[in-house]
Amino acid sequence: MASPADPTENSLVTRRFVFEAETRRRSAASVARSWRPEGVQRQTAAIAGSPNRTPGLRSITTPTLVIHGLKDLLVKPSGGQATAAAVAHSRLLMFPTMGHNLPDSLHEELVSAIASHVERAS
Repeated sequence: MASPADPTENSLVTRRFVFEAETRRRSAASVARSWRPEGVQRQTAAIAGSPNRTPGLRSITTPTLVIHGLKDLLVKPSGGQATAAAVAHSRLLMFPTMGHNLPDSLHEELVSAIASHVERAS
């Protein structure tokens, strides 16, 4: 089990890769569906105005799987590590090429990891 002092003790970094073409396709579809640049400012203000979530995370007693992308430009990998460290008995799953998304190419691995986590927690 990971302790707050060592969030990597119960961590797994996967070896799967995300292809750039998939990211470009999803980004283009997202922009075509709804282009709202002012939303970035609202989201940034909401994040900046949010309180520290660590005390709340420390109160979680449910077995927790934290999934994080090492290429995440919105929440640094240290954020995923801090989340896992704050939640007792959590597991941290990090994808080296994933950003702040859940790419199609990783769905099978994500579902498998979540299913394994649920089975262990049952």
